[in-house]
Amino acid sequence: MKIYGELLIFLLLLITNLRVFFVKKTKKDPIVSLGPTAFFLSILQILAWKVDLITAYAFLLSLILVLTNFHAIFRFFSRLYVDHYSNLMKFWAVITIILSIIGIVFTIVFAPTQIHNSKLGITESEFKYQGSFKSGLVEIEPFHDNSASIYEFSMFPELKDRKNVVLFVPDKRADTYNYRPYLQLLCKAGFTICSADFYVEDCKWMHSLADSKYLRRLGLLIQSIFDNQNFNSKREFYTFNIKQELNALLPLLTEKYGPQCRYFIITDGMGKTAVTDFAQSHPEEISGTFFLDSIPEYKTPGYGCIEQTEAYLTYPLNIQADRSLFTTRYMVLKSSQAIKEAILKN
Repeated sequence: MKIYGELLIFLLLLITNLRVFFVKKTKKDPIVSLGPTAFFLSILQILAWKVDLITAYAFLLSLILVLTNFHAIFRFFSRLYVDHYSNLMKFWAVITIILSIIGIVFTIVFAPTQIHNSKLGITESEFKYQGSFKSGLVEIEPFHDNSASIYEFSMFPELKDRKNVVLFVPDKRADTYNYRPYLQLLCKAGFTICSADFYVEDCKWMHSLADSKYLRRLGLLIQSIFDNQNFNSKREFYTFNIKQELNALLPLLTEKYGPQCRYFIITDGMGKTAVTDFAQSHPEEISGTFFLDSIPEYKTPGYGCIEQTEAYLTYPLNIQADRSLFTTRYMVLKSSQAIKEAILKN
């Protein structure tokens, strides 16, 4: 899991820096190899979980360590011996030791609230696709980067032909991961849920390097928090993009669940207008809609369940963390009521 990878990186960095204070005699320095290992792991963390505050911090800190220990790393791989470390090396070691301890403490204090699928009796599956809106999306082939992922939360994953499925459309300031506690508990309430994250090349959100799948969420998040006026001015553009995603997603879901399946769409924040228009243009496929930000108790509209997944973001948003999942459970209750009402009407 994400937290274990982060803790491992900071622990490796801590051990690497502590070594400089324990050299008693001339010897090789194999512990220095933990630095490049930590740097490599930080890259894997970004590839697996994308860029957020902690993964970025771990990457930068491990990069600093590699650069400041470059000569020691070179000596080790050249099979040279070390008899002492310079005062400058010890100075940097103290700095990076402090920064590593801060990383460990920060990671533990703001660890995500975990809900285990096995305890809930649900199954979470990911289906990856490659392609674009123009060429179409197909199941991913080996050694290809995925352009879209569909996540399914189900109590009965073996069932193929379904009559009703809940389709969740995340705000782009979050993604499926940031709504995961809500989706897990909603599934436990008796619904099969699909949520999709798109990263196709022919759909740009920021028209910059931040359109990368690893940076997009962070870029939109920063813009929303620190330049909200500019963010809100692009609402119509965001609506157009989400409509493209829904038009690409529906055929994939029809292929998966059959033409008889109907979808109840839940969305948040920037997805409202797109989902409303899509439901009106597809009355045979869409049984109803519900907007999470219509729930007054939901204090982080557009950002997902960050009170559980990224509690440190509650500070710039000036809200309280919710480790008890009280608000999330209430969101599930209101969502369940809306879904059941729509199913009864149809």
